Amino acid sequence: MKKIFYILLNLLVLSPVTVLAAGEGEEMINDCSGTLGSGVVDVLNWIYTGILFAVPVLVVILSMKDMITAVAAGKADDMKKAQSSMIKRIIIGVIIFFVPILIKAILQLAGLVGSC
Repeated sequence: MKKIFYILLNLLVLSPVTVLAAGEGEEMINDCSGTLGSGVVDVLNWIYTGILFAVPVLVVILSMKDMITAVAAGKADDMKKAQSSMIKRIIIGVIIFFVPILIKAILQLAGLVGSC
């Protein structure tokens, strides 16, 4: 679980970002299609949207599975383990969901990124 989390977090944090800069007589790039190509931008947007939908669904499904097995076992220790893993999954899901949005907002406030 930790390995997948770190891989997804690295993919989201280290995703390509276009820095808008222009020298004298050069034209500024206003979108990512010029640097990455429109096909790559479409694929990245599709993957990003898929992750945003898949993370909450996976958190709910995996948490429900753990809670059902813990309730079926009827042991207090299993219930506590299931609750702690559910809380960890929710926290990881919130981080995966909001980190790209937060990074994009910070970069836009700083004026370092365009409309990618």
